[in-house]
Amino acid sequence: MWNGEPLRRDLVRAGSESRGRWRPAIASLLGLALFCAGPLLAADPAAPSATASDGQSGPLSYESDIRPILKAHCFYCHGEDETIEGGVDLRQVRRMIASHAIDEADPLGSSLLSMVQSGAMPLDGKPLEPHDVDLIRRWLAQGHRTARPEPEELPDFYITEEEQQHWAFQPVEARQPPAGLAEHPVDAFVQERLRTVGIAPAPPADRVTLIRRATLDLLGVPPTPEAVDRFLNDQQPGAWARAIDRLLDDPAYGPRWGRHWLDVVGYADSNGGLRDSPREHAWHYRDYVIDSYNSDKPFNEFLLEQIAGDELVGVDQTDAGKPIEDATRWDPLAATGFWAMPPDSSADSGVDAAVVREEALADRVRVVGTALLGMTVQCAQCHDHRFDPISHRDYFRLRALIDPVYNVQAWRKPDQRLIAAYTPEEIASNDVIEQRAIKVDQECEALIAREYAKYLEERMAPIKDERVKEQVRVAWNKSPDKRSEDEQRLLKEHDCDFRPSTHLRSVPGRKEQEAQRVALLEQAESIRATKLSRVFMAATEVPGQVPKTRRHHRGNPADPREEVLPGDLTVIRDRPKLPANDPELPTTGRRLAYARWLTSGKHPLVARVLVNRFWQHHFGAGLVAATDDFGMRTPRPAYGDLLDYLADRFVRDGWSLKEFHRLVMTSHVYQQSATNPAAEAIDAGNRLLARASLRRLEAEAVRDCVLAVSGQLDGALGGRPATVARDPRGGIVLGKELVNASNKVVHTVLPIDDAHRRSVYVQAIRERPLSVLAAFDMPTMTPNCTQRAVTTVAPQSLMMLNDRFVVDESDAAADRLIAEHDGSVPEQVRQLWRLAYGAPPTGPELEDAVVFVEALGRQQASVESERSPERRALSALCQVVFASNRFLYIP
Repeated sequence: MWNGEPLRRDLVRAGSESRGRWRPAIASLLGLALFCAGPLLAADPAAPSATASDGQSGPLSYESDIRPILKAHCFYCHGEDETIEGGVDLRQVRRMIASHAIDEADPLGSSLLSMVQSGAMPLDGKPLEPHDVDLIRRWLAQGHRTARPEPEELPDFYITEEEQQHWAFQPVEARQPPAGLAEHPVDAFVQERLRTVGIAPAPPADRVTLIRRATLDLLGVPPTPEAVDRFLNDQQPGAWARAIDRLLDDPAYGPRWGRHWLDVVGYADSNGGLRDSPREHAWHYRDYVIDSYNSDKPFNEFLLEQIAGDELVGVDQTDAGKPIEDATRWDPLAATGFWAMPPDSSADSGVDAAVVREEALADRVRVVGTALLGMTVQCAQCHDHRFDPISHRDYFRLRALIDPVYNVQAWRKPDQRLIAAYTPEEIASNDVIEQRAIKVDQECEALIAREYAKYLEERMAPIKDERVKEQVRVAWNKSPDKRSEDEQRLLKEHDCDFRPSTHLRSVPGRKEQEAQRVALLEQAESIRATKLSRVFMAATEVPGQVPKTRRHHRGNPADPREEVLPGDLTVIRDRPKLPANDPELPTTGRRLAYARWLTSGKHPLVARVLVNRFWQHHFGAGLVAATDDFGMRTPRPAYGDLLDYLADRFVRDGWSLKEFHRLVMTSHVYQQSATNPAAEAIDAGNRLLARASLRRLEAEAVRDCVLAVSGQLDGALGGRPATVARDPRGGIVLGKELVNASNKVVHTVLPIDDAHRRSVYVQAIRERPLSVLAAFDMPTMTPNCTQRAVTTVAPQSLMMLNDRFVVDESDAAADRLIAEHDGSVPEQVRQLWRLAYGAPPTGPELEDAVVFVEALGRQQASVESERSPERRALSALCQVVFASNRFLYIP
């Protein structure tokens, strides 16, 4: 395994002595840099299944061990529907006996066992796992016990005591840290656990590692040499806490941590579906999120505004088109873009309107479940949840919360949901700007018309009869569908049956005029870009519209059954009754009531889910490994008491995320080294937290770190996204596609002025992700992402070797180093190491790097290029550094 040093002498010499160009050597180094990354992160062990216990420690019971298996695989036909298939009801032991599924005289001869052993059941399904079949066999052999007497009657949906007592459904308790183990509460919980298994925590990480870890964590870019020096030179008590405060006050914090939330809600600048049409105004929601993180807006307020900001400030759909001058209403309106982020292709032509509307609603219910509740609620869309105590009706209770916004009977397409928050003065100013742009459009149209008219005259030059020429002109100026047969024949006869286009590329001799046309298009775009944009993809209701939500039997919208009122999951005790239509509000008030319940601090799931997700972003894995599934398959985590302590403290600290950072990052658990051989031998997945876990940077951070080292990173906050376009080779790059009135691309501008913005500000088109981001596992939002995949695959290595972005930024980094330390290769190497790694190179690293640059420079002296040999050699070194483990991983 590579030790993190980006150079090796044998590879350096191989490159310098090669007969060919330097690329084979750099390719070897890059391949080594990236492919060695895989083993650095031990995969988290899969959470043990909670479908059933193994029963080895005592007698088995139906409720704890057998019912979860049958519920997952058999209830759909044998207990859930009005019709019980074959008359066999598996929901209770006494019902199985009554339907002869269990033979009391010969339990091991029961049809229940023979059916699952033979694979005959589940019908049309995957056979049960051998482990599950063996559990059923042993349970029958033990006398098919129940944990308690079974009720005579069962409701349609039955929650067992075992399900009700699941740890995640219990109120969050104010846990006290174990006494006498550590001063820091987080360390106390962890050290108590480590003591029981005989593991000592890793020693503290060195200070350079700490400041680099914290800066990448909180800002998503490497620390500057000045920031490193400031921390290293601060030897006074509290230096670490002060460093954390500086990072939290940095404006780059919001884009870094706001990106995590944008994943959870499924942020995208396109609508999804086959067309995946752009969303012009989604960025206002993105900016709301980033600003909220930077200002440390209390998370309960943050959630309240997103779920029901419109109801909070008294705005409904009748306000569309009216000036909204009260600036205090803008943020809550922008926040409701939360509901608009999942896909909605209902504006596309040729789609099944009923299907896409139902899909849009289903995606929004799924986001609520995974983002806020940490539950796979979507699994109850067609039937009771197979594993969790979530009923089919529960699913529609949650859907009833948003049916007034997404009313399938009075559907509004995405553009019909927009709310413009302008003052009258701003509207007037935008109108003036638009008139300026229209004049440029007209100038462009006149240019095209003038040139096509000239071209027509050129084509008619062979015609000598002026009367015929005039007839050709008249016919040509008609739209094709208005021409008579004689006119069509006339145009074809004189070779004038060509059609005008929106560009001049196909018109001979018009290169200069085509360039003028493109310049006019860009001018009009630039003028329009100066208009103030404050148009929100808001969630609003139409007063008086109170749609009835009905349960769709087995998920079929064509088979609506009983009405379902809004509410939380049935398994959540002490849940309030939510209004179906609040008489005190012009809207239904459903979302506002639900949002207040979720942010009350009394909900058992919300704070746990949030702090677990925050923890995941600091440590690479949550205390609960499955961040979106706190259900029955997820046993209480090893650090369940710590999770409750953090959730309770988060609420008591005013739902402040920055206070959470301060708490966690000042612990030894956060500050410890990643090296602990004794702990690694026992706990390879590091679930016990006896050492730090190395973590690969997310896609956006990889790109931002490269830009930071090259000196090209544009740290400007907010505004319209940097647009993406397809380059001539088919890759997705930063560029501007200019379109005509039919939305057809007529010209692509490469590059664009804002090509170096932070990656969170890059246009997020679902089906066209920026190539450099897609290579490093940027998710496609279908509809959201609560936990990113981390892969190590060949295309990443190829990207770092060949991608135009990486090559260009390596050149830019070389230019920066030459400008700062011209003529001194050792100083250039030292500066590169400090910019990329936060520390100067060791002696061997410096020696190898200098040998590499100088040898490659000599080799390149004989190669003709506009770039100097020194610059090319230094650029190659920068490219290797960008591909190294040490650069791509948070230490």
